[in-house]
Amino acid sequence: MIRKAFAVLLWLPSYSVLAQSTVEAAYQQALDQARSGDTAAALPQLRALASEYPERKNYLYDYMQVLLWADRNEDVLNEAENLDLSTAPAYALETVAKAARNQGQWERALALYQQASALTPDRLTPQLGIGLVLLDQGRHAEAVIHLQQLQERYPESIEALLVLADAENNNGQPDKALALYRRALLIQPSHADALRGLVFTLANNDAVEQALRVAASQRELFSAEEWAGLKWQQAAWLIRHGEQALYLDSRDYRLTDQAIAALDDNIASVERLALQNPSNWRQRARFDLLVALRDRRRMNDAIALYEQLLRQDIVIPVYARMAAADAYLNNRQPEQARDLYLGVIAEAPDYANAKTSLAYAYLEAEQPDQALATAEQAALEQPASISARQADGSATSLPNPQKAAAEMTAAIFHAYVDDLEGAQVRLEKLRLEYPENTDIHNKLAEVYYFRGWPRRARRELDMAGQQAPGHFGLKLNRAKVAHELRDYPLEAALTHELYAYYPEDSGALKQMRAWQRHNKPELKIFASGGVSSNQSNGEDANPLLGNDNTAIDGYLYSSPIQRNIRAFTHQGWRTGLFKESEGGRGYLRIHGAGLEYAKDAILASLEVHYDHFRSEAVGVDLGLDYQINDQWQLFTRLSSLDNNISLRALSAKDETVTAKSAMLGTTFRVNESRFFRASAAYTHFSNDNDRVVLDGTYYERWHSGPVYKFATYLNLAYSTNSRPNQGFYFNPKQDAMLGITLDNDWLTYRHYETDFHQHLALTIGEYWQQDFGVNTVGNIEYAHRWRLGPDIELSYGGGRSYRYYDDALTESWQGYLTANIRF
Repeated sequence: MIRKAFAVLLWLPSYSVLAQSTVEAAYQQALDQARSGDTAAALPQLRALASEYPERKNYLYDYMQVLLWADRNEDVLNEAENLDLSTAPAYALETVAKAARNQGQWERALALYQQASALTPDRLTPQLGIGLVLLDQGRHAEAVIHLQQLQERYPESIEALLVLADAENNNGQPDKALALYRRALLIQPSHADALRGLVFTLANNDAVEQALRVAASQRELFSAEEWAGLKWQQAAWLIRHGEQALYLDSRDYRLTDQAIAALDDNIASVERLALQNPSNWRQRARFDLLVALRDRRRMNDAIALYEQLLRQDIVIPVYARMAAADAYLNNRQPEQARDLYLGVIAEAPDYANAKTSLAYAYLEAEQPDQALATAEQAALEQPASISARQADGSATSLPNPQKAAAEMTAAIFHAYVDDLEGAQVRLEKLRLEYPENTDIHNKLAEVYYFRGWPRRARRELDMAGQQAPGHFGLKLNRAKVAHELRDYPLEAALTHELYAYYPEDSGALKQMRAWQRHNKPELKIFASGGVSSNQSNGEDANPLLGNDNTAIDGYLYSSPIQRNIRAFTHQGWRTGLFKESEGGRGYLRIHGAGLEYAKDAILASLEVHYDHFRSEAVGVDLGLDYQINDQWQLFTRLSSLDNNISLRALSAKDETVTAKSAMLGTTFRVNESRFFRASAAYTHFSNDNDRVVLDGTYYERWHSGPVYKFATYLNLAYSTNSRPNQGFYFNPKQDAMLGITLDNDWLTYRHYETDFHQHLALTIGEYWQQDFGVNTVGNIEYAHRWRLGPDIELSYGGGRSYRYYDDALTESWQGYLTANIRF
């Protein structure tokens, strides 16, 4: 600033009042006109005098000086071409040097200032000129050294102080510049350039509030544009520091609210300030307001302002479009956000935050491949280190703090596109590289949670929580993990804490909705039906289900009682057509009630049910699941009246058969893509038949993509009956089956909590029955699965199956429907 405003100290000679000649009077008149600012009148007169009296060089030198005052730098240099500057006085050399400097002829200007300084070693002006040229050339360090030496020689010179302050600013030392401006003001408290330099240096170095206070004390020194610039800069400072406050505490909106108030006031003051381009100032304030509204999470207001600007055909800058895109993404309009981010990146290719946000927009717009590629590219583009300027002005290399964040985002996006193993490997590597980075610990815990390891996730969260106990993400994931571990009191406490402090946050809101869903009553419905035919009896039935079979069961659960208990009722109806049954049809009605208990590693249930079939009976069912750790689970079932046995047994007209049963099993769950399950079941029928069933399953998901997943189930089962072929139900002496199921799942549609999957399963196997040998069996099933918002899940499908009973093929068409509704 001072470089532009500083005028070379002039030496224009004054002549004695005794010189009253006409020539001298004309000369003096021209000088007076020039000094008063009327250079247009002075220049012709001085030019004429210089031409008429070439022996009086001072006329020409003064003519060149007034040309300089009139900003006619090229004319000064042209006149200098006809002069022998080696004999010119210092002030003339300074004039030509200043013109050369104004024309960007740095070397010529420097040489002329040095020549003038040699002629007048004690003169300040050429020494200042040397410093200014060094600054023009970008030789800031040299300029500072030169000007510091000069200031020591002229400690009371305000001009020397101001030029040195300008040099310190250009050398990246604003604190030193501020000290120099304050020294100048101590010498001359009302010095305009010193005060203006102090204000603008403060404003440009994060002290805009102080700058405004100083400027307000001398308001007349600042134009309307300069005053508006300070006020607009203050609003930008409030926005920037408001964002920093939100990073530390996402509920600290104090500075952001002040920014919004300041921007509203700035917009209202545009006309009052009588600015030269009021529309430009108003638009700039509205652009900043768009950012502040986004930061305040007033997303609807931000979108409304953005769309208003669009309707007015206003060209919106990158940073304001970025804020609008963030608002659209927050409001679940990812397509609009995506297009805005793409426009921002096209205009500002190095805008790293826009690329990260674009990855999230792609993800929420169900473009997973583009999402992952964008996140990976953003991580690749972040350098490992950055250059930073130190206090002494030198540069040093520092680790790039954005590198870890970009790599973490790329890693977690692998999880978001269902590559959980890849995400885990990368995040565990990042954890080793950045052990103090809480966000990395948090995302790694999230992946452990996704993989079905809630205890491992909890350990990771607890470890990270020791470093950052108030970390929002840690608390959010702890609430999710607490739900999985059935620690409902902890989940409740964390959920309410998060929502109380961060109600605008989408994560806190989603967790609160999940908790509210957990506390709602629940209705579960299971319905199935079909038709069968059996080679051995033609029109008769599937020995297990019967022909024209129908089954429906409904469970209505209460809201949780004391966090861990739910009461439920159970109503069921089953029917099927059998040749042996009374009237050709069997049936079963179930009326049950019970309790479910869920806490920590335990999920237990108790049901008392009244069953009405050919007879009537009351039974009790007990169930217990116990999670030993993230891998091992034990489960057991006990029933005093097992109503899951064959309807044919319950409906036989000659002998109604009931049963008691017990089952014990275990599951070893490696991760989300692999588990092993084994169980042993014992059933004692009322006709003294004892059945033992051994069953084992190996599950493997071979492909896990964001749209298509492919898995297999390998199943081996064996059963034996102590009284084979007795009673009207299928009870071979021994049988066994080995089968494999090819399970295919396609995500066909998804929009946040609404999604639609298509499912195709093909099963083929070999069935062996003692005395009848081996037969090939199989089935094909096609199904739809819907999630209709957070409270409704619906599945329905049908299939064709081929089974053998006593060496007779049974073909069945079966359909089913299940629903899970919270209300």
